[in-house]
Amino acid sequence: MNDSEYIPKNSESEKGQIILLEQLKYSPTKIILVYESESKISSSTIKDNLNNNILKSIKELEKLNYFTGYSSKQPTERQVLSTRDLFIFELYFNLSTDEALNHYQEIQAQVSEVKGTKLYWTGDVPTLYESREAGKKDISRAELIGLPLTLSALLFIFGSVGAAILPIIVGITTAAITMGIGYFIAGHMPISSHFPNLVTMLGLALGIDYALLMVNRFREELGRNLSIEQAVVKTAGSAGRSIVFSGLAVTVALASMFLIDLSFFRSIAIGGVLVVFFSVLVSNTVLLSLLSIFGKHLDFLSVLHKGYLNSSDESGFWKKVAFFVTRKKPIVLVLATSIFLLVTIIPVFTMKMGIPEPNTLPSDYPSRQGYERYLSVYGDVGNKQIQIVVTLEESLDHLAPAEALYNLTKKIRGVSDILTVSSPFELVGGSTKQESIVNIQNSDNLRRLEELRVVHDRYVVITAVSAYNYNDARIDRVIQDIRNLEFENVEVHVTGSAAVKVDLINRIKERVDAVLYFVFFSTFIILFFAFRSLVLPLKAVLLNFLSIGSSLGLIVLIVQYGIGSELFQMPYTGFIMPAVPIILFCVVFGISMDYEVFLLSRIAEEYKKSGDNTTSTERGLIHTGNIITSAAFVFILIVGVFIFTDIALIKTIGLGLVIAVFLDSTLVRIALVPALMRLLGQANWWMPQRFSSNRKTSLKKDL
Repeated sequence: MNDSEYIPKNSESEKGQIILLEQLKYSPTKIILVYESESKISSSTIKDNLNNNILKSIKELEKLNYFTGYSSKQPTERQVLSTRDLFIFELYFNLSTDEALNHYQEIQAQVSEVKGTKLYWTGDVPTLYESREAGKKDISRAELIGLPLTLSALLFIFGSVGAAILPIIVGITTAAITMGIGYFIAGHMPISSHFPNLVTMLGLALGIDYALLMVNRFREELGRNLSIEQAVVKTAGSAGRSIVFSGLAVTVALASMFLIDLSFFRSIAIGGVLVVFFSVLVSNTVLLSLLSIFGKHLDFLSVLHKGYLNSSDESGFWKKVAFFVTRKKPIVLVLATSIFLLVTIIPVFTMKMGIPEPNTLPSDYPSRQGYERYLSVYGDVGNKQIQIVVTLEESLDHLAPAEALYNLTKKIRGVSDILTVSSPFELVGGSTKQESIVNIQNSDNLRRLEELRVVHDRYVVITAVSAYNYNDARIDRVIQDIRNLEFENVEVHVTGSAAVKVDLINRIKERVDAVLYFVFFSTFIILFFAFRSLVLPLKAVLLNFLSIGSSLGLIVLIVQYGIGSELFQMPYTGFIMPAVPIILFCVVFGISMDYEVFLLSRIAEEYKKSGDNTTSTERGLIHTGNIITSAAFVFILIVGVFIFTDIALIKTIGLGLVIAVFLDSTLVRIALVPALMRLLGQANWWMPQRFSSNRKTSLKKDL
């Protein structure tokens, strides 16, 4: 929780942490060393010798000018394990989290293994370091496994190596350019550790999806005996235009994360917007150039007589599907799919949010192993601590601030579900208020309190232990109860992991409405100008909300409730990470709008020709059903690889995207949208009179 990308700026918890660092001189970074003996040590002499050898190893850290000290946390008699002995030390460094990550290998190099023990490094920094290293491996895994799978799928879809290789080129180019720019940006502002994973995931998926649409349309135009130049122009004017509007819709959805004032969301928004921009740019420039070069030799090295994509075939599978959806059972399909989507949304209303602990990492990670050994002795007391940072009007050697601090401490003890309170008064002793105040004003006691870093001038820190872990929703109420207390002549900031979580979730909740409204109205306007209709964009946006809600509901069932979690190798946490709903909403909204634009563009094109809603909807589905399912299949292959990575956030987002795209490309775009358009009839194309006069001219020009 010390990773600054998740700490809300100007929040109460951040203000408290700043005082701890700047005034009370807390070390910004703490690393925990857990030495585990090979077996139970029976001799106290051997144990002392082992402890001394460990101390000699740790003291090598004094060579580092940013090392500020250590403390020993040896188990009491009650905490000693029966099968082995643990030697636990906390190391303190005058480094920020990011600086500690950069120096982590140097820190490790100073501490050597001690014979007869096994050393585990744990705490925030080791956990983040291992997570980032895992992220690099995940990207390599996606490239080594995901790209060959995707190429195989494209060979099946197109039937030839020439057509299949172009989307791969676009996807790799998009991801590489965005990663390069991201590396430059990282030198000027903080970038999330998840930036590379998400950029790789979206860059490959969007780049390949857009290129797939362009290549398919180019092949279709060549099949109409157009020249290469004419086919390129026609492709740019139809598929290229669809990609531009689709890219705008995706960009709007991803850019909405800028509205949440958190470093994590800003960096993900930057990556997402760049990915979409370059996906659209490369598809409409580099890809069009390659298509003109390949020309009628696009299908060289044919591996199948006929690929899955054959848009001109109107007598096969998609003809039957379109007839069933638009002419045979539209009412049944609208009712059945709507009921399913609405039912699966229900778990969203039971969603709980929490922050992952090291034990959500795979069991073979040393930081998790060390954390579990630490917990086996001390339990999760550290995860139940709440820090109350107090700013007095004067230093404690004055009577009024000493009395104010005593009264404040007494009020905190009275908060429900606070088990213990550690304040300066407990450290100096005193059976009465008067005696406690006299003791705390003793100059020797004040000097000792400053050495312990609980008092400095007029700044004081009090540590309270709650009955609940920071991921237990009940601790939110405890923190709020403390914040609601009325204190006289003092300024109080509640901080610590639990308080950061509360402030993080509150910051997200404060901006959720703004994100939803921004995405809703911006997308509506884009689709309004794309299709010259009020009904089509409104329907598209509302169905997207329905589709995303259903996907998020299924994620809650899997991750929070553990239903099917083993099948997807998902860690059962009992909560959803705060970033997941926002990222899934923004990304899925954009991707879903991709498929909506693909479908509606072709339906609008057919409607311009025939003027008949049912016929145009049917023919639009015939021509795009295969491209939508192909694009979705490729997207699922690329993103699905990330489900089997080691980072909980990336796994959850990967699974959420797979579920969302599967539902959207089948139930929603292939069944619900065309069936609903069939039932709405000519109302789909309704426009106010002042806009409708130029409608046919606009459609002809744009399509």
